[in-house]
Amino acid sequence: LKLDSRLQAHLATNAAAFRASAQQGAALARALTYWPAPNSEVALPRPLRGHLATVFGLAAARLGLPQDAALQALAHCTVRDLLSAAVRLNLVGPLHAVGLQAEIMAELQPDLLEVTSQQRSIDDAASSSPMVDCAQAAHDLLHARMFLT
Repeated sequence: LKLDSRLQAHLATNAAAFRASAQQGAALARALTYWPAPNSEVALPRPLRGHLATVFGLAAARLGLPQDAALQALAHCTVRDLLSAAVRLNLVGPLHAVGLQAEIMAELQPDLLEVTSQQRSIDDAASSSPMVDCAQAAHDLLHARMFLT
């Protein structure tokens, strides 16, 4: 819960990102309550709620995934979601998106390996794209929106 509170404070200035993360975290949390866990040492907090990143980490811990596998899965899901949005916006075709997914994941691999080899603190967390964050924060001001968030 403490880690989720830190993430919540980070997302508080961006209503669209805050809502999306909370909704996705709630959906994953609902699924997690029905998912049998091989690592039952990791207890589910009650009530189970949180943002996507923290619930994802909890799910990975309950499944007994090593850190590198959890990070790889999170990166895969993030890239997949971004490419899904590009397909829905008709920026790329679905088959091209599959190739892009493979290319992007291959390019990310050295960075993922570097991250897992380092011991980092939550205090090292930062946004990697502040301009995108600013643009996304204006999403609620648009008259017509393309996505739920």
